[in-house]
Parts: sequence; C-alpha cells; structure tokens
Amino acid sequence: MRCLRCARWWPPSMLERNYDCLLPARTAGPLIAGKSGWIRRLAGYLLKHRRNLALALPGAVLGSACQTLVPLIARQIVDGVIVRRDSPLWPWLTLLVGVAVARFGFTYLRRYRGSRVGLEVQYDLRNAMHDHLQTMDLDNLDRMPTGQLVARASSDFMLVQGLLNYLPILSGNVLLMVLSVGVMFYLSPLLAIVSLIVAPALFVISYRMRWRVFPATWDGQQREGDVAQIVAEDVNGVRVVKAFGQEDRELGRIVDAAKSLYGERMRAVRPPARYPPRVGGVTPQGPGGSPARRWGPGSLMELSL
Repeated sequence: MRCLRCARWWPPSMLERNYDCLLPARTAGPLIAGKSGWIRRLAGYLLKHRRNLALALPGAVLGSACQTLVPLIARQIVDGVIVRRDSPLWPWLTLLVGVAVARFGFTYLRRYRGSRVGLEVQYDLRNAMHDHLQTMDLDNLDRMPTGQLVARASSDFMLVQGLLNYLPILSGNVLLMVLSVGVMFYLSPLLAIVSLIVAPALFVISYRMRWRVFPATWDGQQREGDVAQIVAEDVNGVRVVKAFGQEDRELGRIVDAAKSLYGERMRAVRPPARYPPRVGGVTPQGPGGSPARRWGPGSLMELSL
C-alpha cells in the first residue's frame, strides 16, 4: 500500500505496526488530488532565495571539479618529475597549491551560502506555519494536539534545514563521482572496473538500511510529540491535576510515553549499527577501501601510483 504522507509503497506487514504515516492511498485518493508535492512546494520557498542558491550550487560543482584535478596533478608529478625527470617541479606544485586554494574558496562559498539558504527557508516555513495557525478557528485549534505541533515544528524544520544544507553537497558529490569514474578509466580501465563491481552491492545495502530506518525514525518523532503533548497538558493544567489528586496517573502516563519513545529510538539506531559493518566488509574489495576513497581522489592517487 502507498503512504499518503511520504508517497512511498510499503508492504502490508508494516501496516500492522500502527504507524501514523502508513495510510492506504486508495482510502483517500480524492484528498490528495490537486495538491502539489512537497518537493514542488519546497522549491517555491527555495526560489525566494535565488542568489544564495545560485552561489552555493556552482561552488559545490567547481569544488568537486578541483578535487578531481588533484590526482591528475599528483600523477604528473610522480611520472614526469620523479620517474622520467623530464618535467620541472615548481609549475606543477604551483598548480597544485592553486587548485587547493580554489577548492578552499569554493568549499567556503558552498557551505556559507548553502547554510544561509537552509536557515532562510526554515525561517519562512516557521512564519508560514504561524500565519496559518492565526487563521484557524478556535474549534480546530482546540482539537489540534499541542505536543505534536511543538515537537514536530522543531524536528521537521530542522530536517528540512539539514536537507537544504546537504543539497549543494549532493550535487557536488554526483559530479565528483562522474568525473572520478572518468578519470579512473583514463588512468587504469581495469582497476576502474574492479572498483565499480562493488557499486551494486553498496546500493542494495544502502537501500535496505533506508527501508528500515525511515519508518523507525518517523514513529520516533510521533512518540516524541506524544511526550511533549503530555508535558504541555500537565504544565498548563497542573492545578486541575492537583485538585483531583491525579499526580500518580499523570506520572504513569509520561513514564509510559517516555518508555515508548526510548524503545522507538533504540529501534531507530539498530539498523545504522548493523549495516555500516556490512558496507565496510564490501568496500575493501575495491582499491579505495571505503566509498569516499573509492569514488574520490584517494582511489585515483592509488591508481596513478
């Protein structure tokens, strides 16, 4: 069945765990008709900050390009200067230092402008949520769970900010991977093919990890909202609780909610503790020893030597 909130397909067995986001799409198809997806709506907020976005993305792309040039320069230094001795050293060292300085500048541009985009979009989203709450009537506000609103407003906005901060890095990493594969085939096609053999295994392991982490983290956020809801109710109605002598009952409620939250958090950390060792067992088969080194200049350096 397909989830209405995350728009992903889940096996029927997952529905038995009573996740709030796992709602069959066929039961409420007309409800989502005509509504734009979250990516399109988020793009609308991004377009309000075109300047920072236009500076962050080229900074990430150019920084990745500079990172790809490093092993080529190192190869020329090793082969031309040290081995054959038919090339001067200083021009290549100057070029290497220049590429390092350029990469530092592009990385600074990407991090600074990308972080500003994330913070500004988060600020716009908070204002939009506040404006929407001001337009709601009292009946809807009374039925709205305060704890879920406070907890999810904080955690979800932080996730959006992290996603936007990672967007320039993701674009740079995609370009870095493509350029690195090209340079690897240019330096040594055979070793490049050996390095690419483990890519499908890494994809399968990563996908299986995401399949288990996503519902666990989502349900953990729901339980966090439940804890915040109980705390908000007890703090605002502390006089009523004391007047009716319900301190033990409310204490039991928050203890049960905290235990449920702890259990979901522990369930969310088990997959990250289980799958990275599998990735570590797969990646040494390639020349880099890790995904970052295999797709980055570390593997290219080893190929050049």
